Amino acid sequence: VATSVSRISEITKVADHMGIDLRPVSKALRHDKRIGPKSYIYPGLGFTGGNLERDIKVIQGLLKKFGETSDFMDTIVSTNDHHNKIVHRQLEKIFKTFKGLNVAFLGITYKSFTNTLTGSLTLSIAKELLEKGCIIKAFDPLVSRENSYLRNEITITSDIDTCLDK
Repeated sequence: VATSVSRISEITKVADHMGIDLRPVSKALRHDKRIGPKSYIYPGLGFTGGNLERDIKVIQGLLKKFGETSDFMDTIVSTNDHHNKIVHRQLEKIFKTFKGLNVAFLGITYKSFTNTLTGSLTLSIAKELLEKGCIIKAFDPLVSRENSYLRNEITITSDIDTCLDK
């Protein structure tokens, strides 16, 4: 999974510079029998969440313990970290200042169909925007205000409309 996410992250960078919408390309690629319909080739943020990152770190640690290099895993982590910073760079191109800017997040868990916030890239982005002075609202059908560890800083709304209201 991490390799697939990193691969599409690199392709996404090229597509962004060329002004290409990668969604139809990734849809077409999944029709190729060598790739398959379940392949993770969707443009978007990099991988996140505790388990995958933990697994990669365990493999890196074991390789180091055995005196082996972990170049491949290091590259996956580096590619992922770099790709996840693209969101910040894109926002900085759009907005001159962040102070007082209203930002809404639709979905804040680390993946769909869970209420787990640990390892959420969305919350990582939200934290950085909070530090820059943004006002953050979020809606996720599986997250309640009580289980958000940023509940004092982010307004967790009960519906999309409230989240999108200023």
